[in-house]
Amino acid sequence: MRSELVAALLLCGCSTELEIGIEHRVVVTAAVVDPGSGELLEAGHQLGDLWYGRARADGTLVRSQRLDVAGGDDALSAAVALPSGGWAVAGWATTAAGARQAWVRALDAEDREVWTTALDAPAGREWSALTLAADPEQGLLVGGLELGGAAEEGWLARLGADGALRWRRSFATDFAAMASGFRPHSIGTLGQSYRRVFPAGRRTRQGLTFPGVLDLTLDGDLFNSGSLGTGDGTAVATFVDPQSTDLTFCLQREGDVVVRSFSRLFDAPLHEQVLSPPAGASAQAGGCALTSDGGVLLAYTVISSDGRRVPHAAVLEAGARSLRFDRALEVTVPTTALGVAADSSGGGWLVGWADAPPSRRWAAKIAPP
Repeated sequence: MRSELVAALLLCGCSTELEIGIEHRVVVTAAVVDPGSGELLEAGHQLGDLWYGRARADGTLVRSQRLDVAGGDDALSAAVALPSGGWAVAGWATTAAGARQAWVRALDAEDREVWTTALDAPAGREWSALTLAADPEQGLLVGGLELGGAAEEGWLARLGADGALRWRRSFATDFAAMASGFRPHSIGTLGQSYRRVFPAGRRTRQGLTFPGVLDLTLDGDLFNSGSLGTGDGTAVATFVDPQSTDLTFCLQREGDVVVRSFSRLFDAPLHEQVLSPPAGASAQAGGCALTSDGGVLLAYTVISSDGRRVPHAAVLEAGARSLRFDRALEVTVPTTALGVAADSSGGGWLVGWADAPPSRRWAAKIAPP
């Protein structure tokens, strides 16, 4: 498939154009790099249908799949590489009755379906999957938004390597005292003897909304809950250091993007880095990923008061999370970064959509500085 849009920036003091395979009205919301081939694996939606695809290192689309599950408003919102090879995607599909149903599919290295699991919400509710992570024991953790009650709530589930449901938890009913009003947007894990899961996202409690995190065992038992700061905010990515067990969160906080590190007690932040846009503009977080050297690659979009949208890439150092660089990408049309994927080079990819028009799949390769 030939390109109709080119966009790239090599963050080494030079820039180059890459051909980007385009499918009309494809919006990419999640991406991961295949650790074996180095190819970019993308997930999103096309005209309301589920969509996923694979691109070479030069951005050319190798193959893609569009799935019209039931003719509804369907989307994929998360992707993860599997330790055993292949990858998995998660989102939601609309049933014949018109209800949203969380949906997870595992794919092999050739993007062939291995299994598909649809997750049923409690009676009278609907589930949308927003986040997906590989667990330390070869399974998958998936979570998202629960609709149908008096307020929006969250849920979390664990699947085995074969896609079988191990457990599911509705925060509105199973953990009402400690986790009501909590909606997960990211998941971190800690293996070995810890066997811990850290869903992070957004919580509303007693009329206040703030970024929050939960601490569960891998068996689904809630151990603790915490706040990641005051003020309106959402944790869009979560990383756990397996040595120190400290946690790093990428937060959308009003018009800023913030990276904060905490101990497992979730008390005062150990480190904080704020990425603020120019006066009169706002920053919209697109995603964060750990680089191969332990840093953090961030994707975000600066939205100006006149409607211009320019994607940015930033990298924080490992450890103290000091800012290594923060650059605007070269684009000619309003462009929004919605996902990020790190590769073995220390760089990675930003993905999203460009308002050409019509809206089209967009990707930019980020080389290490």
